[in-house]
Amino acid sequence: MEDNVLAKPHPSATPPSAFADRPSYKWWVTWTIMVGSLLFALDTTIVNIAIPKIMTSSSRDLNQIQCELIIYLIGMSVVMPAVD
Repeated sequence: MEDNVLAKPHPSATPPSAFADRPSYKWWVTWTIMVGSLLFALDTTIVNIAIPKIMTSSSRDLNQIQCELIIYLIGMSVVMPAVD
């Protein structure tokens, strides 16, 4: 009886490659990357649409807003690879 209990692998002892061999794992990764890319594009579009409102509320000209937009896009490009 004791040999039977010791012979069964513990659920946490399964190798990580066992999950990579399942086809559903690859689809979850694909969907996650697709949704992340879509949200990044949507976020950038929202910021671009909001530029005129930001300009009027903060009383800044186009050059100052462009500088802030470039800083925002650089920050997003640094963060995006780390998140995906």
